[in-house]
Amino acid sequence: MRMMVDEGPNAANRTEPLGSARSVSFQWSTDSSTTLIYNGATISHGELASAPPAVIPPNSQALAGGMAVSDGFMTGKPRCSSIDDVFGTEGSFNFAVPGVTTGSPCVLTVKFNNPYMGTNEYSCSLAADGEASCGNKVFCAVGNGGGNDGQVLTTVWRA
Repeated sequence: MRMMVDEGPNAANRTEPLGSARSVSFQWSTDSSTTLIYNGATISHGELASAPPAVIPPNSQALAGGMAVSDGFMTGKPRCSSIDDVFGTEGSFNFAVPGVTTGSPCVLTVKFNNPYMGTNEYSCSLAADGEASCGNKVFCAVGNGGGNDGQVLTTVWRA
């Protein structure tokens, strides 16, 4: 399994490789009091074509930024197969959520998987001090971006 770790907002952004069989592009929305600070990505399969914005400010509405793509022919993660070489793009983005009063920083993780075979999967979670939703102070939701080129809206808001 090839792993690529993006080093955060200073990482070089690349354009989408020609011939990518699968991709996921992201949009970000926040409420009037929530800022997100990009901390980096972990890509299990595929590659990071472009990183999300370094800072997603309050009141963002479907702010575009971030794309992961597959990096070969017939790439997609099989769900019910013994084929080990068939992957798409899969990974996660991590963001700090400043200004949330907890013992440790509140962290948003957005996970994605756009396989060659099977169903696209997206999720988000917030945690600080082992507590979900950073002590029920911040919440998130992801839209379902289906198809070969998924487009996903992630929304983050405070209670």
